[in-house]
Amino acid sequence: LGKTRGHLNGVRFSLQSYYRQTADICLKGSEWIPIGAYGMAFKGSYNGSNHYISDMRISNISNAGLFGVIDRAELVNIMLKDIRLVNVGENSGGLVGESSNFMTLARFYDEAGIRNCSVTGSISASADNIGGLAGYMTGTRVNMSRADVKIVNSGNNTGGLIGTAIVSKIDMCATLGKITVQGEAKNVGGFVGRVGQSSFSNSYSFVDVSLSREAESVGGFAGLIAPRSLGGLAGLITPRSSGQTVKNCFAAGIIRERSKDIGGFIGTNEEEENVENSYWNTQISGVSTSPGGEGRTTAEMTFPYSDNTYVGWDFDTVWRSAEDVDINSGYPYHNIPGPTGLLVTTSIYTEDFKRYNELTWDTDRDVKAYRIFRDNELIASVFNNKSYWLDDDVDLYLTYSYYVTAIYNIKGKNVESDKSNVQTTKPIRQ
Repeated sequence: LGKTRGHLNGVRFSLQSYYRQTADICLKGSEWIPIGAYGMAFKGSYNGSNHYISDMRISNISNAGLFGVIDRAELVNIMLKDIRLVNVGENSGGLVGESSNFMTLARFYDEAGIRNCSVTGSISASADNIGGLAGYMTGTRVNMSRADVKIVNSGNNTGGLIGTAIVSKIDMCATLGKITVQGEAKNVGGFVGRVGQSSFSNSYSFVDVSLSREAESVGGFAGLIAPRSLGGLAGLITPRSSGQTVKNCFAAGIIRERSKDIGGFIGTNEEEENVENSYWNTQISGVSTSPGGEGRTTAEMTFPYSDNTYVGWDFDTVWRSAEDVDINSGYPYHNIPGPTGLLVTTSIYTEDFKRYNELTWDTDRDVKAYRIFRDNELIASVFNNKSYWLDDDVDLYLTYSYYVTAIYNIKGKNVESDKSNVQTTKPIRQ
C-alpha cells in the first residue's frame, strides 16, 4: 500500500511486486527519477486506485516517465495530473517511457498491460518516440486510457498517446491536446506516431496538429517512416503489418499548415482494406481526401448521427450517443463502466429485530454521485464520494436485488455509467 512520495519511490527497490495506491500523491519539489531502466525493468503490478499523482517533473533524460522501462508489467487506474517533461530524450511518455513484452505473439494479448490510465500536462523534446502516455511499446495491450497533453517535438515518431507501437493492441482510448511539430520531424500523429503490426479499435483523436512545411507523415491519429504523407487519423499502414487494423475509429482534429500528400484520415496506406468503419471530419481537418477511411461533415459526425456514419458500431456496450452537444462536442463517447465490488450484507438487531441491508462498493474520485437501485427501481442517491448505503426498509424472507450506477460530469453535463454488478440477498432470522 502506498500513499506518499516515499512509498512511490520505494517501488524501484522491488520491481516484481504488487502495489496499490491509497491516496493522492504530489511529486512537486525535486525532479522525479523514473522507475525501471534497461536491465532493471519494472515487471510487477501497480494499481493507482484512481488516485492522482500530480506535478511530476522530469528533464534532460531518456526513457522519461513515471515508469522508465516496464516488461510484462501491469499498470492500472493511474491518474497522472499536470506532468511536465522538459527537453526529454528518446522513448519518453507521461506514464511510461518504454513498454516491452517479449512473449510469443500468440500470448501477448493475454499478458498484463496498461488499463484505465490517464495523463494531463506537457512534454517538450527533440528526440524520437515521444508520447503523451507512452514513448515506445512492443507487444503491449492498452485499453480505456486517455491523454490530454501538449507536446512539442522536433524528433520523429510522436503521438498524443503513444510515440511508437509495434505488435500492440489498443482499444477504447482517446487523445486530446495539441502537438506542435518543429523542423523536419517525421511520423507524428495525434494518437500514435509510428505503427507496425498493431491494431486500433474503438478509439478517437481530437488532437490539433501544427507542423512545419518540412514535416513528413503527420496526422491526427498515426504516422510511420514512409513516403511523404500527411494524414488525419493514420500516417502509414504497410502490407507487412499482418493483423494490423484500424476499426471503428474517428478523427476530428485540426491539421494546420500543409505539405503534399495530405490524407484526412490516413496519410499513406498500402493496405486500404485494413480500415473498417472509420471516419474523419473533412471540415475540421480541412482535408477532403484520404487513402482509407471515409470523410464526413460535422453535421454527419455529430448527434443526430447520419445513417452512413458509425456504421456497425456497438452503441450498447462500447459507445454512447452524445445527445447533448456539450458532451464530447456531440461525437460518440466511450461507454462508462459501472462501479465495481458491490457487496450487500444483511444485519439484524436482536433487541428489536430491526433489519437492514448494507451496501458497499469501490469508489472513483471523479464520480459526482452514486445512484442505488433496488429491484430495478431507484431508491436513493449518495454524494461526496460515499461508498456505502443502508437500506432499512426491508422484510424478512423477501429477496432483494441491488445495483449501483455512477454519475460523472463530462464538460459540465451529468452522464450516468453502466450499472455495477448485481447483488441479491434475502434477510433471514438469525
